Amino acid sequence: MVDDPTKEDIEIFPEKLSGALNGDQVEVELLSVHPRPRGRVVKVVSRAKTEFVCTVKAGKVIPTTRALNITIDIGATPEEGTKILVELLSYDGKVAKGRLVETIGKAGEHRVEMNAIRYRARL
Repeated sequence: MVDDPTKEDIEIFPEKLSGALNGDQVEVELLSVHPRPRGRVVKVVSRAKTEFVCTVKAGKVIPTTRALNITIDIGATPEEGTKILVELLSYDGKVAKGRLVETIGKAGEHRVEMNAIRYRARL
């Protein structure tokens, strides 16, 4: 993020994000300056967020936030319809790998949904 208001933002197309997520600090290579600065992410310096509440759907671990449209491979997948807390270990824009931090419970149950909201608020 550039703090200088006289500097123009660098446009980065989704296919050039190299696994960067919203809020991450990244290193960018400038590819062109006209008509507008464009670049690509060279390296994710630090993640803004590494833990995500996810739901197991159709055997896949899907983050519950709509802004993160990926599937995270955590190895052995918990039971269908389970809400879990996952730590994102790596993501290169194609393959996301993570580890199960905690099983929150069965999706749809009041206690589980309230705990999921609490986790999302703290993350």
